Amino acid sequence: MQKPKVRELAEAIKAIFSQRYTSKFPKEDAEVAPTFRGAPEYQDQGCVGCTACYNVCPADAIHLEDSVNETEGERHLQVNLEECIYCGQCEKYCTTGEGIELSQEYSLAFSGKEGPTTEVDKDLVICDACGEVLGSKEHILWLYSKLGNLAYSNPSIFLTYLENLDLARRDRLNERPGHRSDRVRVLCPECRREITVIEEGEK
Repeated sequence: MQKPKVRELAEAIKAIFSQRYTSKFPKEDAEVAPTFRGAPEYQDQGCVGCTACYNVCPADAIHLEDSVNETEGERHLQVNLEECIYCGQCEKYCTTGEGIELSQEYSLAFSGKEGPTTEVDKDLVICDACGEVLGSKEHILWLYSKLGNLAYSNPSIFLTYLENLDLARRDRLNERPGHRSDRVRVLCPECRREITVIEEGEK
């Protein structure tokens, strides 16, 4: 029988009396690196419901649902952590940079039919004429804060801002826009184009 090399024997003896390199998980939480890409989490204060994360997710792990009831609506965004591949694209391309962040949470064991999720709900802004969704209210207000005085070139943006301050009141149109005054309303691009074409045709 060949005797073990002296160096290997020394390493073995050293390992017996030295500290373990493995963690004590699951008895104790394991430490993770600062750059660890864990479970994504929506930040309600930073998220504006713009759906940028939904559009860039390569795994289709983010689900979008808009519920509209006449003049009101709500947007529901949800990340299914079972489907997520933790690539970080949602965090990288977040419009505000604070809406969704990869946490250091790695323990995602669960029981039951529904897996772990993170979700957020945002109010929607609806076209006064056709009822189409313009976007989330917080996203439009965020655009107002970025555009400053330039926001007043778009009635949909500044009217949403004024309504948020209770300085404007909106009424739904009973029919498609057809008058010049209808331009100063919260309208989707299609309805605004239609009223522009009608106005140009009357000249």
